Amino acid sequence: MELSHDLFKSLNVFTEKELREEILASGKLIRAGKGATLIKEGQYLDFLPIVVSGKIRVYQQRDGREILLYYVGPRQTCMIAELRVFRLQQHG
Repeated sequence: MELSHDLFKSLNVFTEKELREEILASGKLIRAGKGATLIKEGQYLDFLPIVVSGKIRVYQQRDGREILLYYVGPRQTCMIAELRVFRLQQHG
């Protein structure tokens, strides 16, 4: 799948034309393999990941252990990433 209007057949939650155009203009499609790290804790974040297929495991590391926070599935986004991106927009 490439970043085109066909993408929205999978992501039927984005119905506003302006939002779709912005996603196509600014978005980037990433294919990640199982176990790949997409975002590290504390990383500068200027994008909002949206899962097209599969799922993302969101966790924290504390005292050498992984603490599972939640999973992000198709047509969803990571709430922690969403908060960071919106904070970045507010503070310029």
